[in-house]
Amino acid sequence: PLEKPLLPTKPTSTKVQQVVQPTEQVMADTTDHATISNVALNNTEQDSIDVTKMIATQPYKYVEIEFEITQNDEMNSSGTGRTTFNLDKNQTYTLISTIQTKGPNSTKLNIIKQTSEGIVTENGLIPSYYSSQYSNEPSKAQSARFFWPERVLLLHSSEIEKTVTLLTDTQDILSFMYQFMFSPPKNNGELTVTNGELSQSITYTSLGEEQVATGIGELKTIHLQIINVEQEKTEIWLGIDYQYLPVKIRKTLNSGTIIEETAVNIFTSKS
Repeated sequence: PLEKPLLPTKPTSTKVQQVVQPTEQVMADTTDHATISNVALNNTEQDSIDVTKMIATQPYKYVEIEFEITQNDEMNSSGTGRTTFNLDKNQTYTLISTIQTKGPNSTKLNIIKQTSEGIVTENGLIPSYYSSQYSNEPSKAQSARFFWPERVLLLHSSEIEKTVTLLTDTQDILSFMYQFMFSPPKNNGELTVTNGELSQSITYTSLGEEQVATGIGELKTIHLQIINVEQEKTEIWLGIDYQYLPVKIRKTLNSGTIIEETAVNIFTSKS
């Protein structure tokens, strides 16, 4: 039997703080906005996405979260992150995440930029395009295009371009974390996620409610543990009073390295 989703809590606007803009970094935006597929928007078949449907919960129209990044539970910051979500009047969304890290005893700044674009329906985020770029190295760029009517997912990297079957409810690794704004987490779940290089099934388990210390105080969260086929572990803490936005993210790599992002500023708007 399907499990009932955890009940949402009404967002508390008094906790919202103004985001401090990070130091500007020069970086090429590799997203080709002119060629982003709009096939899903124009489909008239029975299984097409109906963008006129109202979503059940009024979403944020704009979100900006600033993160502090640490590695291996060290007290000193090793970088910063910033994610913005924008929903326009046509129900199309843009998610941009930029992470800037610096290795120990190194002056080199590593920049990872991710972009997810698509539409929002009553089922939440429906991505049409995803890309990631590591610094300005072309060999480390990858992307995914979602052709929903044809059920085709086009994956592209410097080494390979291939198509795989686009399964229902597929998300990219960025939109997945913000999908919970529209569909609160269940106790256990499974879905397909792509990073532009491959598409794989992941499972998540709710570890219950937890109080988490952040840069804007103690937040009540839902703690999710996520496992992929490579057995890499990701944990996400979703802010209950912030419509289940990710306020803390911890990734444990197969190498044993632990990377943790914790929110230090959050700005949201529903208008």
